[in-house]
Amino acid sequence: MEAPNPIKKDGMTMTENHKRALRERDALRAEVESYHGMLAIMHGDGGHYRQEHGHDKAKTDALSKYYALLAEVAELRGENSFLLAGSDGNSEIARQLRAEVEELKEQDEAHRDHIDMLHRDQKPLLDNFAALKAKSAKLAEALEKVIPLQGDCEAWGKQEMASIINAYAGYATEALASRNEPTEKEQDNV
Repeated sequence: MEAPNPIKKDGMTMTENHKRALRERDALRAEVESYHGMLAIMHGDGGHYRQEHGHDKAKTDALSKYYALLAEVAELRGENSFLLAGSDGNSEIARQLRAEVEELKEQDEAHRDHIDMLHRDQKPLLDNFAALKAKSAKLAEALEKVIPLQGDCEAWGKQEMASIINAYAGYATEALASRNEPTEKEQDNV
């Protein structure tokens, strides 16, 4: 059995038309993805701006950013041209810039030395901190053992204090009683 003849349109079979349409579709998809990628780059995101604000706003804002960047580049080129015009090394601006660069280098070196010193000084402090932390952990562990004994100590302390107070009270009573009794001299005078 022979395969049926495909229907022809514009001198091409439907299979050929279908293949051509698929190629065109794939080309359009690639173009759209390229456009989306360009917008994502201009907005500095992964396409979120376009999804949030739509194609038209994303395109308009991207063009605004592009023209702002072009203006900034032109301004920088103008400044660069001005600086290069005096770059023979003899201009006042060139001398000032070299002096500022040297001063910044010296400051940077001083800052680096200071940072190195801080790192050196910090090492013993960190070691001491680690040792103190270990000691505090041991103290906390010891306290956990001592705290249950606190109640026993308080009870013992109260009993001991009561016996001391009773003893002093006894001594005080005896002392007061002995003051009320007349001494031998006082009895002789009576």
